[in-house]
Amino acid sequence: MPVVLDTNSKYCVQIEQFEGPLDLLFHLVREAKLDITEISLAAVANQYFEYLEKIESFNIEIESSYLLVFAQLLELKSRLLLPPNEDEYSEPSWDSSDILDQNAEENDENGGASLIRRLSLYAMVRQAADWLYEREENCLTRYVRPCQQQKADTFPCELQVSLEALASTFQRLSKAGRNVNRPITLNRVSVSVPERIEQLSQQIKAKHVYSFWGLVGKNYDRSYVVVTFLALLQMVKEGKLHADQVADCVDLQIYI
Repeated sequence: MPVVLDTNSKYCVQIEQFEGPLDLLFHLVREAKLDITEISLAAVANQYFEYLEKIESFNIEIESSYLLVFAQLLELKSRLLLPPNEDEYSEPSWDSSDILDQNAEENDENGGASLIRRLSLYAMVRQAADWLYEREENCLTRYVRPCQQQKADTFPCELQVSLEALASTFQRLSKAGRNVNRPITLNRVSVSVPERIEQLSQQIKAKHVYSFWGLVGKNYDRSYVVVTFLALLQMVKEGKLHADQVADCVDLQIYI
């Protein structure tokens, strides 16, 4: 609502603010809960005039568009009050397809129908604007949980190793790389889970702590690894063994 300062009495007055004559007319029709018809526009003509008088009383210049709409309201009201002349006046007819017709207003001599068409178009736009505003208000009350950024593992810039250790490691990796394409012979062992449990019981008694791959050994096929894992699970379930993994993707520690 704009604030108007009266220079004579030096006090501030607040009046309602509208974006144009159609906004004012739409406000009056909606406040009266009427449909956009000639009768409803004629019913709010007096209220429209009262608003213009209020603005003029504060020495505010009224735009010509407001006066044009008021003149159309007076013409419409006079048509409804005076007895119609069948030769000069006929009930206007239009549909929603005429709303967006740019030349309809120019070809229509009836100012009331023209005003209804313009106000109906404004009501459609205003309804869409209110819907968008409501959507915006609803979105402001919703918050999306931000994605949790996982920090990458960092490594120290300086390695606490000697030059001799680096050289020996390089030689060991170089020798291992030469045997990459060499075929590996897997030992196929046919053993059941109960038999593997008995073997593990005897094996762990000699050494109380083992790693999983230490129990499996080297160059054994997949079935032997699976049987060993199932046997360990059964022994852990029965409380004969304990298993622990300090971190992801590291070997299991098996102990009594």
